[in-house]
Amino acid sequence: MVELPGRTDELQRIDSLLAGRSAVEPCLLLRGEPGIGKTALLDAAAARAEAAGMRVLRAAGARSEAGIAFSALHQLLYPLHDRGGGLPGVPDLARAGSQDPVAVATAVLALLVKIGAELPVLLTVDDVARLDDASARVLGFVARRLAGTGVTFLAAARTGPAGVLDGAGLPEATVGPLAERSAAAVLDAEGDDLAPPVRRRLLDEAGGNPLALRELPGALTERQRSGQEPLPTFLPLSGRLEAALAPAVERLSVPTRRLLLLAALEPGAGLATLLPAARGRASADDLEPARRTGLVHADPVGIRIAFRPPVVRSAIVQLCAPADRRWAHRGLAERAEAASDRAWHLAAAAQGPDEAVATALEQTFLADFRRGRAAIAVTALVRAAELSPRAADRARRLIEAAYLASSTGPLERVTHLLADARMAADARSASDARSGSVFAAATAVYLLNADGDVDGAYRLLSRAIEDADAAQTASR
Repeated sequence: MVELPGRTDELQRIDSLLAGRSAVEPCLLLRGEPGIGKTALLDAAAARAEAAGMRVLRAAGARSEAGIAFSALHQLLYPLHDRGGGLPGVPDLARAGSQDPVAVATAVLALLVKIGAELPVLLTVDDVARLDDASARVLGFVARRLAGTGVTFLAAARTGPAGVLDGAGLPEATVGPLAERSAAAVLDAEGDDLAPPVRRRLLDEAGGNPLALRELPGALTERQRSGQEPLPTFLPLSGRLEAALAPAVERLSVPTRRLLLLAALEPGAGLATLLPAARGRASADDLEPARRTGLVHADPVGIRIAFRPPVVRSAIVQLCAPADRRWAHRGLAERAEAASDRAWHLAAAAQGPDEAVATALEQTFLADFRRGRAAIAVTALVRAAELSPRAADRARRLIEAAYLASSTGPLERVTHLLADARMAADARSASDARSGSVFAAATAVYLLNADGDVDGAYRLLSRAIEDADAAQTASR
């Protein structure tokens, strides 16, 4: 028996449907966001039906076959092709496009009623929005007439319009996000080595979406999973997760995607901020298609826009072209009220070294550090170093980043930042571990003298001594 964490209610409803205890017709349309587990529920239903001795016939919509009439119906009925006498009463589906649709639907219903009298039947249809129109019309006709036939119909569709089958008026059930405890259980099964802050971030980004919970850990590096490296603002997506989220984004118009990109880059912002940043290339009306598909939740006047699930932000940014990202960052920089926000967006829009942007970004880190946000300050300094035209400025900014990182940990990040600074300074023996330890020791002295950070200097000096000892041992 297939069990799904956090889906007790959905499975109980499916069990009632299969047992003929449904309060309505023996049909149900499951609707939910990409990756929420609709296909898993169809699989569980099929397994339960087969265990109960039912015949299971399955089909799924496919973009490549959406233009082929009756392709989904052919997939559904093909397992019956070897029955004695073929499929009595069912026209040749390859030539059925020229026939009366009602006649085709009536013939399919007669066949299903016949085999349902022999053995109870479960029909499952996944991704109904991608069904060819001819199959969708027939299945909608059939699903509304299955009462008392021994045939059960279970389908799944993404949030938003489900195509032709929407007109059938089938009973629906929304498949929502997993509760916190169930979501944590799914994540822990995939990532038991996650550092607590990383685990918390992934739970928040997944928003109870099972596919995101299963895929996000595998897209991280070992150092990111363990917390030795900070997670990026936009999490990397696995191929499977991107494939699940991409279609809903790609079906949107260009202006809508522009508006969503701006919203992804400026979390929590509303239309009052985003529309001026769009500079006439998107309007308030462009938000509605995204709202209908369930990708975003927004109040009626668009004061605040939130993505559902939150990891959709990462998908939108990852799916857009670099030029589009730079355009969005420049627009947001022009409208930014805070100097720190303006610096962040200009840094993201920069295509190469830019000392003016690097200086502005470096200046903002002081305010962040004073407010106790050392991790953000480290990220700002690293980006400022990347934008530095002069190697000396790059090295200095990386050393400053190492200093701040020494107070936030882990120490391994300090070591990496110092190694980058050493390379930027073009040390003659950058590959020599002993020269690296000398550089670390010199940096510790710099930190001690600059701000009196005894603890940070102690940690760096300890690491320098350990590295020197290791280098000496290796040379013997």
